Amino acid sequence: MDVTCRLCAPWGALDARTGWSQIFLLAIFGILKTFLKHPIVISILSCLILTPIGSAIYDHTKNIPILTEFILKPLSELWRYLVFLITFKIEVWVIIVSCAIIFGVVKILKTARQDAVNADFLTYKQDRLKKWLWSWEYKYDTVTKQYSIINLMPVCERCNLTMRELSFANVIEYKCPKCDAKINNVFDGYIESKGDVQTLITHNVHNDLYPKN
Repeated sequence: MDVTCRLCAPWGALDARTGWSQIFLLAIFGILKTFLKHPIVISILSCLILTPIGSAIYDHTKNIPILTEFILKPLSELWRYLVFLITFKIEVWVIIVSCAIIFGVVKILKTARQDAVNADFLTYKQDRLKKWLWSWEYKYDTVTKQYSIINLMPVCERCNLTMRELSFANVIEYKCPKCDAKINNVFDGYIESKGDVQTLITHNVHNDLYPKN
């Protein structure tokens, strides 16, 4: 059997003078094909190809005011800012303190939210503690983790509106903003102290004596 035919059989019948050169070229082509498929090689070639193209586009558009002011310049500033953030040096103790502060704030807010949800007495905002009908609201203090009573005022039972306080000198007077009904400690001879009413509200809450909805 012909030696040349055996060597060239996989690639077809080759001429004896050109058989080895074609084999060599096919081998080189296979190596290059595998080499060019590697991700790193693709990245490098992409940079080498796209960089001149990008430079050409920039050189062509940099004299156009709209593209420069509204597209190229903001993108350039954004890139500079990102590079600054990535390369900015921060001391380790700054990172530790910042993380501790963030963790503390999140924990306080989470605890405050849980306490607010568990306070079922928050619907108790109106009651007749003595003779008058009173209404009030609650305010939560995230530092002391306690509720306090605010906006404590008597209610006009005719209009079902919170009355306004018009106190002056030694006279304590409450007036309805709708019907102008008034109560005071001089003409009526009777007045209910806000301090006493607040104490009664607190007593009812602590001893679970308020109406449940």
